[in-house]
Amino acid sequence: ISEAVDHFLKLKAGKSRDTYRKSERLLGNFRAFMQARGYQFMNEIKFPDLTDLCSAWTGANRSKVRDLGILTSFLKYCNRADFTPKNIGDGLFKTMNWPDDKGQREPFTAAELEAIWGVLPHFPDEYGRLGQPIAKQTEAFVYLMRYTGMDVSTTMSLPKGHVRDNTILTYRLKNGAEVWTVVPEWVVERLQVAPHDSEAYFFWSGAGSKHTRASKWFARLRKLLDLAKLPHRTPHNFRHHFAVEHLLRGTPIEDVSRLLGHANIGVTMKSYAAWIKDRQIRLEGHQQKVWASDPLHQRMTTARAPEAVH
Repeated sequence: ISEAVDHFLKLKAGKSRDTYRKSERLLGNFRAFMQARGYQFMNEIKFPDLTDLCSAWTGANRSKVRDLGILTSFLKYCNRADFTPKNIGDGLFKTMNWPDDKGQREPFTAAELEAIWGVLPHFPDEYGRLGQPIAKQTEAFVYLMRYTGMDVSTTMSLPKGHVRDNTILTYRLKNGAEVWTVVPEWVVERLQVAPHDSEAYFFWSGAGSKHTRASKWFARLRKLLDLAKLPHRTPHNFRHHFAVEHLLRGTPIEDVSRLLGHANIGVTMKSYAAWIKDRQIRLEGHQQKVWASDPLHQRMTTARAPEAVH
């Protein structure tokens, strides 16, 4: 079991530090769980052992589904590497049957956004004091996420050199292409006047682990959403809102994928296919309205009416 985990983690070494740490943590727990049951080899593990492991997980369904994805990927690898005679994780997703948490990918409503903007100026520091620099910094952070679609980790580590006028270098794609996103000028103004953590970065000192700093920012934004009475939302909803807002207003899915920094459009399609369908329904509705004022369509519809009655 230990060798199988080590082999798999070597394949993840080229991923981002955050991705690697998630795999390392999950499989470390997997190894400890199975060894506590007296197992030494992968082929000793049975399907009920896996369901027992997963049933002990706590937290949001979205997090559990993510971890289950890592685990099943590992189990598929073990089968391909002949560590197990078959894929012992086959059917695990269906068996656990965790539904998506309500509201995870839904865009914010207008009322929810107003609730967030309303509590931002009154965001307290760690001692509960109001009117402190942390409020202005959190405000700039949230506005940046709102208008760029960047996730917490990318926003936290944004270098000052990546801001030019009111355009921001948000991502570098795997092929080396740069993605620049335009934001309202007032967003950059708020960003520039907010307290900065260093000469090189807006929200990070540049020292220490990016993962640790991003986790602190995630907790800070979680606190903000709780203050706005939105416990069912997560900081990642700002990114989802950005994507869905573009799709509903007609931005091509290819462009949305690029703005989000996705490696390929398939990732975007998987996450936001439902919103593309909603847009298609809306477009069909527009077509119906246009036809209603079209003389030819009116004549043809009237001409067919007797046939339909007959």
